[in-house]
Amino acid sequence: MEQIVIIGGGASGLAAAISAARELKKNLAYAKTDRGFLPITIIEHNDSVGKKIPATGNGRCNLSNVCMLPECFHTKQTSFVETVLSKFSFRETIMFFESMGLLTKSRLEYLYPRSSQASSVREVLEKTCRDLGVRVQTNSHVKSIKKSKTGANSHFVIEISPEKKIESKRVLLANGGKAGPNFGCDGSGYAFAKTFGHIINPTLPALVQVSLLNNPLKQANGIRVDATVSAITGNGIQKNAKDTGELQITDYGISGIPVFQISRHISASLFAAGNPKVQIDFLPDLTREEATNYFMKMIRRQAGNPGFTAFDLMLGLFPKRLILPLLTLSGILIKTPVSDLTGADVEALVGVCKKSLFGVSDTKGFENAQTTLGGVELSQISPKTMESLLEKGLYFSGEIMDVDGKCGGYNLQWAWSTGYLAGKAMALDVLQNTNQA
Repeated sequence: MEQIVIIGGGASGLAAAISAARELKKNLAYAKTDRGFLPITIIEHNDSVGKKIPATGNGRCNLSNVCMLPECFHTKQTSFVETVLSKFSFRETIMFFESMGLLTKSRLEYLYPRSSQASSVREVLEKTCRDLGVRVQTNSHVKSIKKSKTGANSHFVIEISPEKKIESKRVLLANGGKAGPNFGCDGSGYAFAKTFGHIINPTLPALVQVSLLNNPLKQANGIRVDATVSAITGNGIQKNAKDTGELQITDYGISGIPVFQISRHISASLFAAGNPKVQIDFLPDLTREEATNYFMKMIRRQAGNPGFTAFDLMLGLFPKRLILPLLTLSGILIKTPVSDLTGADVEALVGVCKKSLFGVSDTKGFENAQTTLGGVELSQISPKTMESLLEKGLYFSGEIMDVDGKCGGYNLQWAWSTGYLAGKAMALDVLQNTNQA
């Protein structure tokens, strides 16, 4: 019988295995494995562990963020996040990876591996697990997890097939959420958690692109422009529902970091049939008054030039392919001489540039999402050990829990932090029970 079984060999599962193995090796009974095996097994249904890691950060792996604050995470249980980060935050992450021989570097507060290769992160995690003596079973899909109730000898029975079952005293559900099904993220862990009485809050795509109704910006497909993007849900812009950065216009709608940051609010509103909208400020560095003054000044300068059109008026502000959609939304023809523009025209143009409202048809779904909104209810988990408050020996880590972070390394930090704490707690429980025996 195993002492620790980790379901899921992603970021948090690998961190948990390493944390648990190192803790066990502090004890003489487990110190010398001679590259043999510790009583720790990772069960992974992909053909290799850490499959999602190389895809993060555009292949560079944004490990963490120097600005690691609880408010960078979305959850109703803020104190839970505060407790976790107080025990393992970005500084501990740096030391954790340095201990495995992987150095990091920061760029605008974003933390990356020094190699700028996400594959380096996966490889050092896998190698460290192997060197510590952690068993890894790939191509193994867990069918069910049940608890054998036999007093002091109670344990979990993990079924992989009718012929193959693994027994263990402790189980960590580290098999992620639903974001990225092409990486094996199928949300199966929610059903296992529910088996033991855990509440699963609605799971929705987060950090994902947004599709616009009839996409009035379609002609600007491929254009990138600095903008402020806001999610309009319910009575207006919610807290944390606005972000500024590089907006990417696509044939279906909008993408880019500011869209990702507000997409969870869009997902939640769509789920609640709330008819969400997106508001875009295409001139975030100018106030409405400054934009008006700029247009009026240019109109006065070119009033005697019949060849200076509305298109030319916009040419110094926006990429060419974005100008036509903006003028169309303003109700202004592209070849209109600026001398013919009225005060109402300028007001309409400034309104479109500073406060364009677009209907939303959908998000681009879990297939394109970077993380999951919702999951296992935090009030049923210990923030110090990640152990279930409902079932002794059951632990959680990573995306399966109802916490989602902003873009910028926060979701991977959550994986490292919760995985490390869960692994350490499980190992200490092993040692305590060994000593008592």
